[in-house]
This record gives sequence, C-alpha cells and structure tokens, in this order.
Amino acid sequence: LIDVREPNEVAEGRVPTAVNIPLGNVAAAFAMPSEEFIAKYRIDRPSGEEETIFYCRSGKRSQSAIDQVERVDSSLTLRNYRGSWLNYLDR
Repeated sequence: LIDVREPNEVAEGRVPTAVNIPLGNVAAAFAMPSEEFIAKYRIDRPSGEEETIFYCRSGKRSQSAIDQVERVDSSLTLRNYRGSWLNYLDR
C-alpha cells in the first residue's frame, strides 16, 4: 500500500501499513534497484507477483502515480484505491 500524499498530509493520519512515497518521488522510486528501494522505504520493491495499491487524499494523485509507475515498470499489477484517504476516514 503506497501513500502518495505529501509528508505534511501523512502527518495528519494514514492507513496503517502504508508506505509514503510522495507523488513527486514515485517514478524515481520505482526506477531504483531493489536494494536501494529497500534501504530507502524499508519494504521490498513491489514485483509483478502481487498487487500494489496506491492512494492519496481523493484518488487523483494516486492515479497519476500509477500512470508514472507503468511507464517505468509495466510488469507490475497496480490498483488505485478510489476515494483514497477520504473514503478510508468515512469507514
């Protein structure tokens, strides 16, 4: 679960287990070698073996992040958490 909001937004709350990779850093992060990704984000770099879900505040930035990542690595299975953080808060 990748949170593409800015750090100041994440400070207000986040989905448990989500990893913050701000939208402006997403393409570079997914272009990193696995070892560098693990060192920076403390999770394994997503692979095509599992689904990776992106979220933001409302779903627009997370879709943009998916578009960016697909250009870097088309082997991944990516999903947008529609409604994103606002939807999660309403649960």
